[in-house]
Amino acid sequence: MKFTISLLLCASMAFAQATADQQAALQRITANSLKGDVAFLASDLLEGRDTPSAGLNIAAEFIAAQFRRAGLEPIAPDGSYLQTASMVVQTSAPKGHRISLRGGEKDIVLDEGLLVRNEAALQLKEEIVWKFDAESLRKSTPAELKDKVIVLETLPMQAARQLQQSAAKLIIIASRMPSRGAAGRIVDKSRPSYGPIVSVESAELRDAIHDLPTGRTQMLADIRLAAPEEKPFQASNVVGILRGSDPELSNTFVLVSAHYDHLGISPREGADRIFNGANDDASGTASVIEAAYALGALKQRPKRSIVFMAFFGEEKGLIGSRYFAGHPLIALDKAVASLSLEQIGRTDEEKGPAIKSVRFTGQDFSDLPTMMRPALEAAGVKIELDDSERSASFFARSDNVSFAEKGIPAHTLCVAYVYPDYHGLADHWDKLDYTNMETVVRGITAGLLSLADNTASPKWNKDNPAAARFAK
Repeated sequence: MKFTISLLLCASMAFAQATADQQAALQRITANSLKGDVAFLASDLLEGRDTPSAGLNIAAEFIAAQFRRAGLEPIAPDGSYLQTASMVVQTSAPKGHRISLRGGEKDIVLDEGLLVRNEAALQLKEEIVWKFDAESLRKSTPAELKDKVIVLETLPMQAARQLQQSAAKLIIIASRMPSRGAAGRIVDKSRPSYGPIVSVESAELRDAIHDLPTGRTQMLADIRLAAPEEKPFQASNVVGILRGSDPELSNTFVLVSAHYDHLGISPREGADRIFNGANDDASGTASVIEAAYALGALKQRPKRSIVFMAFFGEEKGLIGSRYFAGHPLIALDKAVASLSLEQIGRTDEEKGPAIKSVRFTGQDFSDLPTMMRPALEAAGVKIELDDSERSASFFARSDNVSFAEKGIPAHTLCVAYVYPDYHGLADHWDKLDYTNMETVVRGITAGLLSLADNTASPKWNKDNPAAARFAK
């Protein structure tokens, strides 16, 4: 990573020493205030905050009340803190699907055990079948995938989004895992629809395509997919703004967010069936709330405006943050940085205790971590640099991606990447280290101040190919 000496000096000067006003504000963030927020959000009452659910809606109202307590300005169109989105839950029709493939060594009919993800009914006759693998997909442009019926032996994770956006007519995956039926998925009808995907555990299909070369095959497909069932619902992002003090820079923004949803209730019988999601991500949500409460007390506001956000639907595919990015309540081209807070409370990281430290996903994707470092270290918090590959792999898993795709230097900050109880039923509020959390959240909040008071803006690291694609 290449950073100039002048940039480092600029970052250091931006937070050489916190003012008495700022120090007093940071002291408002306490272990007990964080504990109170997490204990409520992760309580059984909210039943795991699934998207959609009554518990999710209660959590949204709670967060809005805390933003009101902090003195943030609401900016939703109706004058509230809730940016309400209309969505649908789509569930694949239980019957009515049939795929017939002919032209190989023998005809294949697939009409049972299909895991179908489609947004409308589909009927195709005598369509040419194309085979792709990970390497051929990597080399293909969207135009080369468009309007094709594609078969794959496996779906490489890095190719999933590429295929979704390719406008292929149909993607058929010869899965090695038994299909368990199509669970409901959330669809934002305001976003472009993607081509249907069918996954089926079929040794017959795998054998038929295994030895085929990539590209056009001799197989033809007749396809009938029934329309999915739809159930509409509404969910809300919670948004408030702390207006900046500088006449010009107040029209630019630093974004800080967390997702407040989790996994709901387990379908399995047992004494504990609620995914409470205390660390993932009641801890991040509490951190955003208490940072807002602290900075709302400042007598001297930072130069830039700070937008505080809590998103629904992260666990279902970054749904809430993508909705905000597609329907922004601010001018996103004026946003200079975005921080997502996740997993702030647990210190039992798999690589060892994570005390008074934070990790940045995509740690070498931009100079934002470098710009925040002086403020973090002044608050007693160090940046833990894991290997770049590990940091990069977590970059694509959180809401920061929704803003990175808009060209905004965006990272997720966490204390632990991996810890016991991740996505487990035992992720309870009493397992968090609130003393450490107090120190870390004060450091992150000081870092927010440093970004909001700095006249320089973070920049993507164009020397890193993984980051260069976000530079716009």
